[in-house]
Amino acid sequence: MSDPNAERRLAAAQDLPQKATAKAAPKADPQPAMPPQLIVGLGNPGAKYANTRHNIGFDAVDALGKRWLVSLGEHKKFKGEFWRSMVPRLGSNKLRLLKPQTYMNLSGQSIRAVVDWYKIPPEAVLLVYDDMDLPLGRLRLRLSGSAAGHNGVKSAIAHLGTQNIPRLRIGIGAPRLPGAIAMPRSPTS
Repeated sequence: MSDPNAERRLAAAQDLPQKATAKAAPKADPQPAMPPQLIVGLGNPGAKYANTRHNIGFDAVDALGKRWLVSLGEHKKFKGEFWRSMVPRLGSNKLRLLKPQTYMNLSGQSIRAVVDWYKIPPEAVLLVYDDMDLPLGRLRLRLSGSAAGHNGVKSAIAHLGTQNIPRLRIGIGAPRLPGAIAMPRSPTS
């Protein structure tokens, strides 16, 4: 006497490797990243926010300017501190640095002004900002994605009309005190 379900089980067993292979197939390679033409450090202007971990994007842009021996100057048209030049190590690409002075929630206004003036595609803008969900000092680079609750990134996405904006997140760790937004950095952090 033959098992009436044996044929069905055999067919199902033969399909298993094919299904597993199909699920394990590698993803297609994403498009190569466009070299940045504009590096934007997100932060809040003013002495109240200077030296807080929440302003790490500003600090990163300041460090790049110092490394390249340039200083950012106030640019009213762009509502921010701005610098542009050629960086020899980056070939013939012009590079621009921006620190929006519009406060975090309105950063997109400043970014949009520079992008429109220089006709920079959003894929060539690199946002640098803090991330409380990453351990202190950890870096995470992404070519696109949601704002993940970060108001400066929300503003950039809204003003540029796309989530395809590369971003470098710098871990600042979670606040140490309940209800604290950002902790002042110590000289060693």
